[in-house]
Amino acid sequence: ALPPADATIYLDVTAEEALRRKPELTPYECARNPDLNHEDFLRHQGRMRERLQRWANDFEWQIVSSMQEESRVTEEIGSYLKSRLPRRAGDVVGVYQCQFES
Repeated sequence: ALPPADATIYLDVTAEEALRRKPELTPYECARNPDLNHEDFLRHQGRMRERLQRWANDFEWQIVSSMQEESRVTEEIGSYLKSRLPRRAGDVVGVYQCQFES
């Protein structure tokens, strides 16, 4: 078994926005329907989003909306992670920097 995570971040996105961002679909994303139609994608991803939102609340994951500007998403994630870092004697607040690449 894996040890519990120190932090879990859920990047939330609507099914409609996910579809808009996707260049092509897979059967897995469409409830295993090989027809790859948008209706199946939206229905399946909507159900998955509901489940993930419940888990995020039940397991106290940090929820970050990925419906906002990329720089804001990065800022929220960095701020959250920084708040979770252990403090040691002699640490200077604000010296931690997070960098993410797309």
